[in-house]
Amino acid sequence: MMMQVWEKYVKARAEENIGHLAYYFCFDASDDDRVTAFQVFESEKAKNEFLEGDWYTEYLSEVERHIAEPPVISAAYVVWNK
Repeated sequence: MMMQVWEKYVKARAEENIGHLAYYFCFDASDDDRVTAFQVFESEKAKNEFLEGDWYTEYLSEVERHIAEPPVISAAYVVWNK
């Protein structure tokens, strides 16, 4: 169910968002109930604009019904990638 909620609210918006340089939605290899998502934005401003969209509150409300605890969100800076 979590993936369906993610697809409903996030997938198309991320695909269309030029500020998203990368977006990964992953299932844990040893636990299908664990999801990891990570995103690379072109700037802090692009990240904030995406997360402040009118749809985001509705997404969080709906996804809350399918998760055991709130998501942990942390920031990192890409130093190198291939």
